Amino acid sequence: MRTGAGHGKRGRGCAFRRAMWPRAFRRDTQGGVSVEFALWIPFLMALLLFAIDASLAFARQSSFMSVSRETARIVARHGLDRDEAESYAARLATFSGHRPDVEVALEADRVTVTISAETRAVAPFGALGLVAGGTISASVTQILEPI
Repeated sequence: MRTGAGHGKRGRGCAFRRAMWPRAFRRDTQGGVSVEFALWIPFLMALLLFAIDASLAFARQSSFMSVSRETARIVARHGLDRDEAESYAARLATFSGHRPDVEVALEADRVTVTISAETRAVAPFGALGLVAGGTISASVTQILEPI
């Protein structure tokens, strides 16, 4: 029987090398970061799309507020009638070919302009529609100036 360096008693060296085999793989970390990155990509993409949708929805809502304010101011100063005001606001608030719902309500002493759109139309990727749904809108009321 051979007894040399690394062999010890009968067959022990071979078993020892086999026991070390998994440790060698555990120490080898090449490609580990790539695998982790590949596992995180779907989550990061969903987060990115949600952030883009939310940003566009907030920007569109801000735009609706500005158009509502401007239209209400013009109507309050008797610059436009109800139908003209609705078409004016719809023209200004149209985005990417989507025309939002515009309502101009004239009462005895005030005007209210409301602009609204479906969240799905505002958010191009649909990520915001899955979470929030519904509509975004802006409404402004101003007192009519005396004639």
